[in-house]
Amino acid sequence: MAVERILDDPAAAAAAMASGGRLDRHSVVMVLELKLASGQPLVIDGFTIAPLNPDRAIEYGDVVTRAYPPQHPDHEPADSDPASAAQAVLDVTRGDTMGPWIAGASLHVADHTDRIVGHILVNETTARGTFGAGPFVTDLCVEPAAAGHGLGAALLTASAARLANLGWSTLTLVVTVGNPARHLYERVGFRVTAESWRIETAG
Repeated sequence: MAVERILDDPAAAAAAMASGGRLDRHSVVMVLELKLASGQPLVIDGFTIAPLNPDRAIEYGDVVTRAYPPQHPDHEPADSDPASAAQAVLDVTRGDTMGPWIAGASLHVADHTDRIVGHILVNETTARGTFGAGPFVTDLCVEPAAAGHGLGAALLTASAARLANLGWSTLTLVVTVGNPARHLYERVGFRVTAESWRIETAG
Protein backbone atom coordinates (compact mmCIF):
# COMPACT_ATOMS: atom_id res chain seq x y z
CA MET A 1 0.00 0.00 0.00
CA ALA A 2 1.37 3.41 -1.00
CA VAL A 3 1.89 6.12 1.62
CA GLU A 4 2.10 9.80 0.75
CA ARG A 5 4.64 11.83 2.70
CA ILE A 6 5.23 15.58 2.63
CA LEU A 7 8.81 16.52 3.47
CA ASP A 8 10.38 19.95 3.90
CA ASP A 9 13.99 18.82 4.25
CA PRO A 10 15.89 18.39 0.96
CA ALA A 11 18.14 15.66 2.35
CA ALA A 12 15.17 13.66 3.64
CA ALA A 13 13.38 14.08 0.31
CA ALA A 14 16.45 12.92 -1.61
CA ALA A 15 16.81 9.90 0.67
CA ALA A 16 13.14 8.97 0.25
CA MET A 17 13.42 9.10 -3.53
CA ALA A 18 16.72 7.20 -3.49
CA SER A 19 14.90 4.47 -1.55
CA GLY A 20 12.30 4.11 -4.31
CA GLY A 21 9.88 6.88 -3.44
CA ARG A 22 8.03 8.56 -6.33
CA LEU A 23 7.95 12.36 -6.42
CA ASP A 24 4.35 13.56 -6.77
CA ARG A 25 5.01 17.27 -6.33
CA HIS A 26 7.96 19.55 -5.65
CA SER A 27 6.72 22.94 -4.54
CA VAL A 28 7.57 26.15 -2.76
CA VAL A 29 5.63 27.99 -0.08
CA MET A 30 5.22 31.71 -0.78
CA VAL A 31 3.98 34.40 1.59
CA LEU A 32 2.70 37.92 0.94
CA GLU A 33 2.92 40.51 3.72
CA LEU A 34 -0.46 42.21 3.41
CA LYS A 35 0.81 45.54 4.68
CA LEU A 36 2.83 45.68 1.46
CA ALA A 37 -0.12 44.75 -0.78
CA SER A 38 -2.02 47.30 -2.81
CA GLY A 39 -5.50 46.98 -4.28
CA GLN A 40 -6.57 47.07 -7.91
CA PRO A 41 -9.68 48.61 -9.47
CA LEU A 42 -12.60 46.19 -9.55
CA VAL A 43 -13.08 46.77 -13.29
CA ILE A 44 -10.13 45.80 -15.51
CA ASP A 45 -10.42 46.39 -19.26
CA GLY A 46 -13.94 45.04 -19.63
CA PHE A 47 -13.66 42.49 -16.80
CA THR A 48 -15.34 42.76 -13.41
CA ILE A 49 -14.23 41.26 -10.10
CA ALA A 50 -17.02 40.21 -7.72
CA PRO A 51 -17.49 37.97 -4.66
CA LEU A 52 -17.31 34.25 -5.37
CA ASN A 53 -20.80 32.73 -5.33
CA PRO A 54 -21.20 29.00 -4.55
CA ASP A 55 -24.43 29.01 -6.57
CA ARG A 56 -22.24 29.40 -9.67
CA ALA A 57 -20.00 26.44 -8.80
CA ILE A 58 -20.53 24.67 -12.13
CA GLU A 59 -19.16 27.75 -13.90
CA TYR A 60 -16.11 27.66 -11.66
CA GLY A 61 -15.75 23.96 -12.49
CA ASP A 62 -15.71 24.84 -16.20
CA VAL A 63 -12.92 27.37 -15.58
CA VAL A 64 -10.88 24.86 -13.57
CA THR A 65 -11.18 22.26 -16.36
CA ARG A 66 -9.89 24.72 -18.93
CA ALA A 67 -7.18 26.17 -16.66
CA TYR A 68 -5.74 22.82 -15.53
CA PRO A 69 -5.51 20.46 -18.54
CA PRO A 70 -3.74 17.11 -18.03
CA GLN A 71 -0.35 18.54 -19.03
CA HIS A 72 -0.53 21.34 -16.42
CA PRO A 73 1.89 20.85 -13.48
CA ASP A 74 -0.95 21.32 -10.98
CA HIS A 75 -3.54 19.13 -12.72
CA GLU A 76 -5.54 16.89 -10.40
CA PRO A 77 -7.84 14.02 -11.50
CA ALA A 78 -10.99 15.98 -10.57
CA ASP A 79 -9.94 18.80 -12.92
CA SER A 80 -10.78 16.72 -16.00
CA ASP A 81 -14.53 16.94 -15.40
CA PRO A 82 -16.44 20.20 -14.80
CA ALA A 83 -18.90 18.54 -12.40
CA SER A 84 -16.10 17.04 -10.30
CA ALA A 85 -14.21 20.32 -10.31
CA ALA A 86 -17.37 22.16 -9.28
CA GLN A 87 -17.86 19.74 -6.40
CA ALA A 88 -14.28 20.37 -5.29
CA VAL A 89 -15.03 24.12 -5.24
CA LEU A 90 -18.15 23.52 -3.15
CA ASP A 91 -16.18 21.31 -0.75
CA VAL A 92 -13.75 24.17 -0.24
CA THR A 93 -16.51 26.74 0.39
CA ARG A 94 -18.05 24.40 2.96
CA GLY A 95 -14.72 24.12 4.76
CA ASP A 96 -14.61 20.37 4.13
CA THR A 97 -11.08 20.20 2.74
CA MET A 98 -8.90 23.17 3.68
CA GLY A 99 -10.34 24.82 6.77
CA PRO A 100 -12.92 27.62 7.10
CA TRP A 101 -13.69 29.42 3.87
CA ILE A 102 -12.91 33.16 3.86
CA ALA A 103 -15.82 34.34 1.71
CA GLY A 104 -14.83 37.99 2.03
CA ALA A 105 -11.56 37.37 0.16
CA SER A 106 -12.75 34.77 -2.38
CA LEU A 107 -13.57 36.34 -5.71
CA HIS A 108 -14.34 35.65 -9.35
CA VAL A 109 -13.70 37.64 -12.49
CA ALA A 110 -16.20 37.81 -15.36
CA ASP A 111 -16.13 39.31 -18.83
CA HIS A 112 -18.58 41.90 -20.19
CA THR A 113 -21.22 39.17 -20.75
CA ASP A 114 -20.90 38.04 -17.09
CA ARG A 115 -19.20 34.83 -18.19
CA ILE A 116 -16.83 33.74 -15.41
CA VAL A 117 -13.24 33.36 -16.62
CA GLY A 118 -11.31 33.03 -13.37
CA HIS A 119 -11.52 32.87 -9.58
CA ILE A 120 -9.59 32.85 -6.33
CA LEU A 121 -10.56 30.72 -3.33
CA VAL A 122 -9.13 31.57 0.10
CA ASN A 123 -9.40 29.47 3.25
CA GLU A 124 -8.14 29.84 6.80
CA THR A 125 -5.68 27.07 7.63
CA THR A 126 -3.98 25.97 10.82
CA ALA A 127 -0.20 25.92 11.15
CA ARG A 128 1.31 22.78 9.66
CA GLY A 129 4.45 21.67 7.92
CA THR A 130 6.20 24.56 6.25
CA PHE A 131 3.67 27.34 6.73
CA GLY A 132 1.82 29.07 9.51
CA ALA A 133 -1.83 29.60 10.31
CA GLY A 134 -3.89 32.14 8.39
CA PRO A 135 -5.34 32.83 4.96
CA PHE A 136 -4.26 30.39 2.26
CA VAL A 137 -4.90 30.52 -1.51
CA THR A 138 -6.63 27.20 -2.07
CA ASP A 139 -7.09 27.89 -5.77
CA LEU A 140 -6.35 30.66 -8.23
CA CYS A 141 -7.03 30.13 -11.91
CA VAL A 142 -7.82 32.03 -15.09
CA GLU A 143 -8.90 30.24 -18.24
CA PRO A 144 -6.27 30.36 -21.02
CA ALA A 145 -8.53 32.29 -23.40
CA ALA A 146 -8.57 35.20 -20.93
CA ALA A 147 -4.82 35.21 -20.29
CA GLY A 148 -2.79 38.35 -20.91
CA HIS A 149 -5.19 40.80 -19.24
CA GLY A 150 -3.58 40.76 -15.80
CA LEU A 151 -6.58 38.99 -14.28
CA GLY A 152 -4.56 36.69 -12.03
CA ALA A 153 -2.70 39.64 -10.53
CA ALA A 154 -5.94 41.59 -10.18
CA LEU A 155 -7.63 38.71 -8.32
CA LEU A 156 -4.66 38.32 -5.99
CA THR A 157 -4.31 41.99 -5.17
CA ALA A 158 -8.05 42.50 -4.71
CA SER A 159 -8.20 39.49 -2.40
CA ALA A 160 -5.12 40.68 -0.48
CA ALA A 161 -6.67 44.12 0.01
CA ARG A 162 -9.85 42.57 1.38
CA LEU A 163 -7.87 40.36 3.75
CA ALA A 164 -5.94 43.36 5.01
CA ASN A 165 -9.23 45.17 5.65
CA LEU A 166 -10.42 42.11 7.58
CA GLY A 167 -7.36 42.40 9.83
CA TRP A 168 -5.16 39.62 8.43
CA SER A 169 -1.41 40.19 8.13
CA THR A 170 -0.26 37.56 5.61
CA LEU A 171 -1.49 35.46 2.68
CA THR A 172 0.17 32.13 1.85
CA LEU A 173 0.14 29.92 -1.23
CA VAL A 174 1.96 26.90 -2.59
CA VAL A 175 3.14 26.64 -6.19
CA THR A 176 4.69 23.73 -8.03
CA VAL A 177 8.31 24.23 -9.05
CA GLY A 178 8.31 24.88 -12.79
CA ASN A 179 4.86 26.47 -12.84
CA PRO A 180 5.21 29.84 -14.63
CA ALA A 181 2.57 31.30 -12.27
CA ARG A 182 5.39 31.70 -9.76
CA HIS A 183 6.60 34.75 -11.71
CA LEU A 184 3.16 36.34 -11.27
CA TYR A 185 3.23 35.73 -7.54
CA GLU A 186 6.69 37.28 -7.27
CA ARG A 187 5.52 40.37 -9.18
CA VAL A 188 2.61 40.79 -6.77
CA GLY A 189 5.04 40.62 -3.85
CA PHE A 190 5.03 37.01 -2.65
CA ARG A 191 8.35 35.67 -1.39
CA VAL A 192 9.50 32.07 -1.02
CA THR A 193 9.67 30.99 2.61
CA ALA A 194 9.99 27.19 2.33
CA GLU A 195 10.21 24.23 -0.02
CA SER A 196 8.42 20.88 0.12
CA TRP A 197 8.34 17.51 -1.60
CA ARG A 198 5.26 15.26 -1.79
CA ILE A 199 6.58 11.74 -2.17
CA GLU A 200 4.73 8.44 -2.52
CA THR A 201 6.46 5.53 -0.82
CA ALA A 202 5.59 1.90 -0.26
CA GLY A 203 3.62 1.38 2.95
